[in-house]
Amino acid sequence: MDYIYIISNSNGFVKVGVSKNPTKRVKQLQTGNGEKLKLLFTEEFECTRKHLLHIEKKIHKDLSQKCSKQIGEWFQISPEQIQSIKNTIIWHRIRYEDNPLT
Repeated sequence: MDYIYIISNSNGFVKVGVSKNPTKRVKQLQTGNGEKLKLLFTEEFECTRKHLLHIEKKIHKDLSQKCSKQIGEWFQISPEQIQSIKNTIIWHRIRYEDNPLT
C-alpha cells in the first residue's frame, strides 16, 4: 500500500507527497531540517504507484497556482486550502475505488 500525505512545518509550509510509510518519511525529512515537522494527513490508496504520482503531480500544479510562496515542493497555503487538498485526495481515492481503470 502507498499513501498520499501532507506534512507541515512550523513556518506554515506544507508538503504533499507519496510514501509507503508517511511516519518514516517525516523522520527522514526532519533530519537536517530546523523546522519542527508534523504529519497532518494521510490517505491510503490501493493503486499503482504511477497512478499515485500522477495525483501528486496534479496537486502540486494546483498548489503552485494557488499558494503565496513556494520553496521546492513546500507550499505556503491557508488552513482552508489544506482542507481543500485533503478533500481532493479523498476524492481521487474514492474515484479510483469506483473505477480503477481510469
